[in-house]
Amino acid sequence: MLSFISIGTLSALWWQKSIIPILISIEMILISSFLLFSSHHFIPSFSLMIFLAMMVSGSVFGLSLLVKMSRFYSTSLSFPIMTLSFDKN
Repeated sequence: MLSFISIGTLSALWWQKSIIPILISIEMILISSFLLFSSHHFIPSFSLMIFLAMMVSGSVFGLSLLVKMSRFYSTSLSFPIMTLSFDKN
């Protein structure tokens, strides 16, 4: 289990420029840390609540990373993301 966490961390650092492998690495880290946590503390409702919080925080991190990268590269393909994320006032 700890090997999955270390592999996920190394691959997240390795794929700094590509968003999809970073998100897959983060999901692998979250799932393996949840499995490591739930194997030691087996309370199903509490484990599911922790898993839900970890997945939501991972998704928020992935979306913020996607918006940041689309603003950085600012190509015509990132225009729909930029129109959704910029304040129009």
